[in-house]
Amino acid sequence: ALFQLELAEVAREGAREYGFPTIIQCPGYFATDLQAVAVLLTSERRTTEVTPKTRNSPPPPTWPLLKWDYDRDLPETHALWEACLPSKFHLNRSTLGSLLKRDGYAMHYMVREPHKGQAIGFCATFTTFTDSSGDRLIGSVAAIIVHKDFRGQGVGRFLHDEVVSKLNKIRGVGIIQLGSTFPRLLYGLPVPETDTEWFEKRGWNMKESTPGNGRRVLDWLLRFADYPVPDLASAGLTFRPCQLTDYQKVVEMANKESQKRYGFGCRA
Repeated sequence: ALFQLELAEVAREGAREYGFPTIIQCPGYFATDLQAVAVLLTSERRTTEVTPKTRNSPPPPTWPLLKWDYDRDLPETHALWEACLPSKFHLNRSTLGSLLKRDGYAMHYMVREPHKGQAIGFCATFTTFTDSSGDRLIGSVAAIIVHKDFRGQGVGRFLHDEVVSKLNKIRGVGIIQLGSTFPRLLYGLPVPETDTEWFEKRGWNMKESTPGNGRRVLDWLLRFADYPVPDLASAGLTFRPCQLTDYQKVVEMANKESQKRYGFGCRA
């Protein structure tokens, strides 16, 4: 059997002016089947307008963006940091504070729960000179953390979009990166805790194997006191802690190597 159905928007008063061919499929030839078809063809049934069901869901919350203050917000930021990140990324409060407090180079923001004022989100950003010319800047989204009880409500997306927009408006910023080179808070996304798809949806390239485009990096924190001094005398080299008098030479060496390898350097 065939079934043909043609639909069109036709005003009720003009419905009889149109002669649409219609074929009705009958499941069989029993009396009950034929009676059902007869009722369908001869009876006049009122049409009911279907109204979409609306859920009485509250509107999505709006989050105020608050500028981070070292003296006021550091204790809660440290607590949020330890609550959101695994223990291998934990820092004591003074160390975290020294990394975040970079006057003139740091712009950090917080989101607080509107009613109780609880700190539920934090974003750290830095700007760093790309070379010794002092004209070009790199903007770094160093960290975005959201309390687990408030995830999925747009807090992280709000922080991300706001800080990227602000970094783009800073004169001289030509590159915006995830992670920070200086200070080296987190050089990239923590693995494997980070949901990389979240960042991919916001335009970040996370799948290439080239530096700066998703390739994984491995940072090692070594304490010189825990390792024996190597014997480099045969090669005409010495091994000792870096002193303040070595500062300029170290910056020049790092600047030269960074420009050669990555196209940018350091600023003294």
